[in-house]
Amino acid sequence: MDRQFQENLVITEQLNVLDSAIILFFLVMFLVLPKIVSKRRHEKSDQEYLLMGRSLNMPLFVATPTATWYGGIFGVTQIAYLQGVYSFFTQGLFWYVAYFAFAVLLARKIRRHRVLSLPELIGQKFGDGARKFAAVILFFHALPVTYAISVGLLLKLSLGLDFFWAMVLGVAVVAIYTSLGGFRSVVITDCLQFILMFAAVIMVIFACFTQIGGVSFLTSTLPARYFSWQGEHQVSTALVWLFIACTSTFIHPVFYQRCLAAKSDGVAVKGIFIAMIFWLLFDVCTTLGGMYARAVLPNADSSTAYLVLGMNLLPHGLRGLFLTGVLATILSTLDSFMFVSGTSFSYDLVGKMKFFRGYEHPVAIVVSAFTVVLVGAIFESNFEPLWLFMEGAFSTSMMVPAMASVLLKRRMSDYHFLIPSIFALIMYGSATVLQKTGIITLEPFYLAHGTALTGFLFALKTKTQGQAEITKFADG
Repeated sequence: MDRQFQENLVITEQLNVLDSAIILFFLVMFLVLPKIVSKRRHEKSDQEYLLMGRSLNMPLFVATPTATWYGGIFGVTQIAYLQGVYSFFTQGLFWYVAYFAFAVLLARKIRRHRVLSLPELIGQKFGDGARKFAAVILFFHALPVTYAISVGLLLKLSLGLDFFWAMVLGVAVVAIYTSLGGFRSVVITDCLQFILMFAAVIMVIFACFTQIGGVSFLTSTLPARYFSWQGEHQVSTALVWLFIACTSTFIHPVFYQRCLAAKSDGVAVKGIFIAMIFWLLFDVCTTLGGMYARAVLPNADSSTAYLVLGMNLLPHGLRGLFLTGVLATILSTLDSFMFVSGTSFSYDLVGKMKFFRGYEHPVAIVVSAFTVVLVGAIFESNFEPLWLFMEGAFSTSMMVPAMASVLLKRRMSDYHFLIPSIFALIMYGSATVLQKTGIITLEPFYLAHGTALTGFLFALKTKTQGQAEITKFADG
């Protein structure tokens, strides 16, 4: 390959009027389309705002979870740029296992409860205290921090803005259309974003194959470690992503929301299987894209190398469409996560807020947006450690009691939820600090899950014994 690639190009200098017009057109569409579609809906119930009246048909159901799960495109391509096919396994294949298990084991059981949210389901099984604590955990668990960082990076490079204000702009646009139209707005924009995001990644891979070379070019250019499933990590470290995929999916309020909003059990289950085909296609494209970027741009910034690759390969017009597709990929996750984070706060934690009666959900989404910007400004662009911490801390605290609420028939108390959740949070935080100091080598993720399971069994045993003693005393 004799072609020269620019590693440090300025994105704003690579766009012409046509590119800018395409980006502007779709930004306006993201704001206007939900309003056009939703203005015919006069119902203002929680079921309509939170679940679109439980009316998701198969095409809508497939489009919204597919689009929702890929907002961390810069993170995924960064991992592929640095570690090759390790990205496909940890950010793709491991997650398909989790999606399949969710569809087979949980989807129908969740829908039987006829609740509007995961914390509400937990409240039915454990009590109101557990519901509120779960709402706090899920508020932070669903915070789309990495996706706010991603949109900030993209708008910084595309518009030449300061990173902080670029992130504020992206989050503000999402907060506006999400809060005004509810879940219906999220779904409608997801459908448009679904088309744009696939167009973007397919264009780049097609250009790579035709202008650079096939997969043989990668195998002859990149080190052998780029084709190892575990990369440079130990097997136990790489497998953390498998457990994170399962635990995160099994308790993620975004997945529960789509499942509860589906028109039928068949849509919820079969829709996940169909979505897995699209997830596979997208993961192949982004993994290869990151690896091509490493091969031809070895000294580029790993967090934005994929973006620079696309701008090198594509002509004017398609550059604008490519940037719009990347933006759509990020926004489709940012809006879904921000929506469910905010509504966990408004619907499950505080209920009908006295001072914002009728506007409690929009106000809560604004609170979520403000928190996202604050945390995003602290972390910036090192994606994998942030992902591991955010997913690990909150999934370990929720996994065991949340699965108990779905799979066990017995009624439990707040005690059974709070003991494992609080102990797991403490263990994860402590183990993370101890691991950094070298005192322990075992992953905090495993220790916290073991603590949660032990705490849950302890709570079951002590509560059951206590109830038995009270009953014996009363009978005596």
